Amino acid sequence: DPLGIALMRQVLTCLYEQPSSERDTYIEVLMNAFLAHLQRGGRGSDVQIPYTVSSAHRLHRVLAKIRQCPEAEFGLEELAREAGMTTSHFCRMFRQGTGTTPHQYVVRTKLERAEHMLHHSGLPISTIADSLGFKSQGHFARLFRQHLGETPTEFRRRGRKGQ
Repeated sequence: DPLGIALMRQVLTCLYEQPSSERDTYIEVLMNAFLAHLQRGGRGSDVQIPYTVSSAHRLHRVLAKIRQCPEAEFGLEELAREAGMTTSHFCRMFRQGTGTTPHQYVVRTKLERAEHMLHHSGLPISTIADSLGFKSQGHFARLFRQHLGETPTEFRRRGRKGQ
């Protein structure tokens, strides 16, 4: 969704600017446009994304930490502490902001990293699974198949044929 991505990128860029009332007003306008875009796209009128400056920034910080190092063990308490929230508030804000739970987001991020590794490296699948913190190669393969509809071996084979 190019428009949704563009709006969110602009919001995230603004969060790193010097705080001011103009910046906060601009972020609020962008978030209202984003919410309208989501509602128009069929997500429904019950969409509630946290868009106060502090909660958006806190959530962005946690998301960046997960994307930066998806192989790390992320406990719910640790992520909530990183965001400066209680675990229940963090879970609620995370789900509102991303549409998924923290655990699902971590797993999806690991699987996206696995896709990259399978496509760009010759590492054995067991090594990739282990390096990303999956319990076993079987567990990794099962989640990968649920995510992409094919096993890691099939994905790698298909990628090599396309080159």
